[in-house]
Amino acid sequence: MEATRNPAFRPPVTTISSGEFTGNTTNKTDFNRKQAERAVAFRPPETVVGGGEFTGATTNRTDFNRKEGNRQKAFRPELTTLQSGEFTDVTTSRADFDRKQVEKSRAYRPPATTVPSGDFSGVTTNRADFDQKTAVRSLPIRPAASNLRLDGAMDALTVTQADYRGRRGEKAVAVRPSSNTIDRGQPFEAHSTYQDGYVPKEGRLLSKKERRAVAVRPSSNTIDRGQPFEAHSTYQDGYVPKEAARQRSVRPNERSHLSNEAFVGNTTQRADYTTKTVDVCPAEKVLARRDRTYEFSSSRNGHDFYHHRSTHATRANSSLVPVA
Repeated sequence: MEATRNPAFRPPVTTISSGEFTGNTTNKTDFNRKQAERAVAFRPPETVVGGGEFTGATTNRTDFNRKEGNRQKAFRPELTTLQSGEFTDVTTSRADFDRKQVEKSRAYRPPATTVPSGDFSGVTTNRADFDQKTAVRSLPIRPAASNLRLDGAMDALTVTQADYRGRRGEKAVAVRPSSNTIDRGQPFEAHSTYQDGYVPKEGRLLSKKERRAVAVRPSSNTIDRGQPFEAHSTYQDGYVPKEAARQRSVRPNERSHLSNEAFVGNTTQRADYTTKTVDVCPAEKVLARRDRTYEFSSSRNGHDFYHHRSTHATRANSSLVPVA
């Protein structure tokens, strides 16, 4: 199946007229033109200002309440005449002033200050204020009837004896079996304490591992000291013999560590060793007079320069460095 290309979509009329466009475009159709008139300036009805004197009333003058008052006269007393003579009246400060007359306090002395030379028999201040207290020793409190005979025996009941409650107890009887006679020459056939409380348990057959925990003893426990022991002991029944060979010591192959010949190989230190040749400084040779092939050349800035003595060539061709 072959596909065909969709042709381009074009309107039926695509001719453009050359004259003036008289139709309405999309923008012109949606455009709403608004018409507005210019606002007229607002003015009050009377704006005429007269050229003469202003006789009207302003806002401030209308609200202004004028107050009229008389000037206060100076207050003067009726009599203001000053006499030329001496002032004999009483002023305000003098009228309120209360003068106090106080006499000088005299020293207080007792009427009699003579101290007699004899013994003091009067009462001092401390002795007059001192209240001596006399106390009587308290007597022991005894009951009204104390019929106690100290020489005879005590027949009455004391406090401890009156509160004492005697208890009587019988001695516990020892529990013994009916027959406690044991014949030493015959075996014991009675029931012991452990045998009466013993409860036998029936169970499965013990495994080999569990049977090892039980001590195996022969029926006859008579041991003949003069003969060797042929029975099985407890440790012998649980013993499992193990066979093991002794481990041989591990030794390296035989190598000759000792040799009569000189060692010609390279050791670790010898392989990493780098030989370095170090010579004495030429200046040291000159100063110590070790090398006499150097001769004095010149002196500059406090330094003496030595050059190697040239024997087979000129000084310029010498390969040795000059020493300063």
